[in-house]
Amino acid sequence: MFALFLATQVHAGEVEAWTYTRFPEEGDSIAGTGGWTNGYDDDPWGGYDFDGSGAWAFPLSDHGGNGFGSGDGSDNWLVNEAEPVWQGVYEVEVYVDDNDGWGVVFGHDGNASYYMLLVCGSAGGSDNRWCPTEEIDTPSSAIIEVRGRNVTVHAGSSRTFDEGDYDTARIAINDGVVSVRWNQIDVEFEAPDDIMLTGIGFYGYNQGLYTEDGENDGDSVYFRNPVVSWFDDDDDGVVDDSDNCEKVENADQADADGDGIGTACDDDEGGGGIDTGNGNGNGNGNGNGNGKDDGDKADGGGPGLTAPGQCGCNTTSTAGAIALALSALGALSRRRRA
Repeated sequence: MFALFLATQVHAGEVEAWTYTRFPEEGDSIAGTGGWTNGYDDDPWGGYDFDGSGAWAFPLSDHGGNGFGSGDGSDNWLVNEAEPVWQGVYEVEVYVDDNDGWGVVFGHDGNASYYMLLVCGSAGGSDNRWCPTEEIDTPSSAIIEVRGRNVTVHAGSSRTFDEGDYDTARIAINDGVVSVRWNQIDVEFEAPDDIMLTGIGFYGYNQGLYTEDGENDGDSVYFRNPVVSWFDDDDDGVVDDSDNCEKVENADQADADGDGIGTACDDDEGGGGIDTGNGNGNGNGNGNGNGKDDGDKADGGGPGLTAPGQCGCNTTSTAGAIALALSALGALSRRRRA
């Protein structure tokens, strides 16, 4: 028996808000447990622990569909309300053992509106299109917004995936930018005002352990260890969603004039500086101590996106290990979808 490395990590400047590690271990359905819901009841999602290192979630059946919002296989998402995070990151391990479409969902409202990293392959050659929308080329990838039947592409990439690829998907919202990375895919776009990291989950299009005829084809797309974290850019222990000085360390959150901007970064309270000396300040930054002013403002930009996390493992050997572990699914060959 071998072990798979836990690739999803919480990095410096991040505070964990929500995580889920309790997927069923024997192929049982996930929807209806632990806050998970799915968009297409005829294609349930199951969980399975291949090697004792943690269960993966995956769609059980192959279903295509006729476009988003049609109530069929094109709506085959599995989502959890998770935790509302305005500035933070959603990470999840993804292993792809099929050549069809899959995605990582975020900002889902529980109905028919959400964002997604959508990655489309080209099953069986260029004449077959396994992608739920005509808005992106096949094969390629994009950040899309789904509103009922309407699809908007916010950013695209010509990069897609190969069967057997494994990496941690990282979706970050920070300083007005959404940034998405997985394997060689790296895209970003300006964040709408209402977007946040809640309603996170997974998506499969014509991905599943069984064909529509109920035959076990032995491959799918697999997701594990979803984690949502808040950003804490200044590492002061107060997450950015609540911090009145996101870029300046001020654990006390002092705000002398009550304007919502912390004293540590408020020009009206002393030039945006922090007086670290022992002098007698007069409220205008004229203290006699040896103060320091780093010039950063709470809402004035700053260093930009937190650097995306790395896998922390050898992805080649890990993907190989997963491929070997998938042979354990032989035990499920007689188990049909619910």
